[in-house]
Amino acid sequence: MVIKEPEIPKEILKEINPNDKNWRNRPLKANFKNYDECFLMFHPFLVIKEGHEGSIKFETGNWATKREINQYCQRMSWTEFLKISGIENYIELDAVLAFSHRARRIGRKSQLLKYRTVIEKERIEIIPPQVDWFPEILENRLMMFLETKGYEEVFIYTDIDEKNGLTKVSDILNDDEELPSHVRIETPDSKVLVAQDFDQRFSYILGPLETVEELINTLNLEGFYCSDNTPEWWSYREIPRNDRITWEEDMKIEI
Repeated sequence: MVIKEPEIPKEILKEINPNDKNWRNRPLKANFKNYDECFLMFHPFLVIKEGHEGSIKFETGNWATKREINQYCQRMSWTEFLKISGIENYIELDAVLAFSHRARRIGRKSQLLKYRTVIEKERIEIIPPQVDWFPEILENRLMMFLETKGYEEVFIYTDIDEKNGLTKVSDILNDDEELPSHVRIETPDSKVLVAQDFDQRFSYILGPLETVEELINTLNLEGFYCSDNTPEWWSYREIPRNDRITWEEDMKIEI
C-alpha cells in the first residue's frame, strides 16, 4: 500500500541540506544518488497466529528465527495498527515507535499510552516492527522476487562495510540466520538496492520506478515514495510541553 508522503514542515526543511557533512541531515535521495526512486518501506508489525503463542519467543538474546517467524506469525500493517490503536496518523505512529525503542528522548504521552495499551494489554500477541534489521518475514519474499528478475546472486553488506563478494540467493533462502543489521542488499548490476539504517523501523527500496512498483505490489509493501527533500527523520515534530514524556517517566507508567 502506497500512502501519500507526509508533509514535511518548513522548519524541518530548513535543516535539510544535500551537501551536509552529517548524512542524517541530508535528504535520503542525496544519500542514494544513483537511483531513480526511493520507497520508504514501513517494517510491519507481527501478529503471532492464534494457538501458537507458546511456539515462538521474541526476547533479547532469544529472538525468533526466520523459519519460526514465517511459520507462526503474520503481518500487520501500520494502517491496521492505526485503526485498532486510535493513534492519529503515520507521523505519530513512527514517532511513538522511535521513542519506544529509545531512538528519541522525548515522546508524546497521549499517543504513547494508546500504543502501549494495545501492545501490553489488549493485543499482547502483536510484536512491534523490527528495528535495525530487515524484516525476516519479508526476506525470502524479496529473494524470490529477485530470482524472478533473473538474479541468482546479490551483494550483502552493511552501512559500514564495502561490497565484497556475491552471495547466492538460494543460500539466503535456505539459511535460517538473519541478515546483518543495517544491511544493504544490492543486485550485481546495481540496479536495485534495499537498505536499512541504524535505529530505524523502515527500509529503503531503491531502483527504477517500474521495478520498485512491481516489488511493492508483489510483496504487498507499505510506505511512501520519498521526494527530493525527505529526511530519515521525516516524522519529527515539536511536541507540546503539556504532552511530553521522558524515558524515565515512561518506565514508571503501568498499563
